Amino acid sequence: MIRSVLICGLMLGAEAAQADIKSADVKMAEYICDRDVRLSVVYINSDGPEAFAVMQIEGRLVALETVRSGSGALYAEIGKNDTGYNWFTKGDEALLGHGNTEGTTILPGCHTAG
Repeated sequence: MIRSVLICGLMLGAEAAQADIKSADVKMAEYICDRDVRLSVVYINSDGPEAFAVMQIEGRLVALETVRSGSGALYAEIGKNDTGYNWFTKGDEALLGHGNTEGTTILPGCHTAG
């Protein structure tokens, strides 16, 4: 699973690089969430305003992009217009939701492993 998330993240990073992004920083983070659920996330941060996250959810790879957030970082599933997954991080904590940013939290209590 980690390998497929990383490969997809690198592919998304390559796609972002073709979109006039001069350089991208790719990092992988492992999270432990409530109910001992582990979630691997690949982050692709560019030298511009674009930033992405890729994770495997329910057996499929999900690509997310940053959206405006008051505090922390908020990622929304690409192309889903308030009907897809969202990932909110602040410091070492995170949560996975579904729907718009006020939608349903499906995986709370995530924090970076280690």
